[in-house]
Amino acid sequence: MGGFGLFQYLNTILHFVGLYSFSLFWMSIPYFQLSPEYLCTRVDDLGQLVTEPCSGRRLCQTNDYISYTVKESDLSLTNWN
Repeated sequence: MGGFGLFQYLNTILHFVGLYSFSLFWMSIPYFQLSPEYLCTRVDDLGQLVTEPCSGRRLCQTNDYISYTVKESDLSLTNWN
């Protein structure tokens, strides 16, 4: 038995630092599973620019879109931190 010695202090400090570091990693995992929301711009049949929501898969599979931006949203990767 006895009081706290050097080993107990180091063990306690490392324990709390380890918990803190692991919680920063563990709490960020749901944000890394989010997909960004895109706003894609395309030219329609009348020659006008049309901006519409689209997915990353659709953006990569077609050449219809001339530009895209990431939509500002709470459910998007732009605000993950």
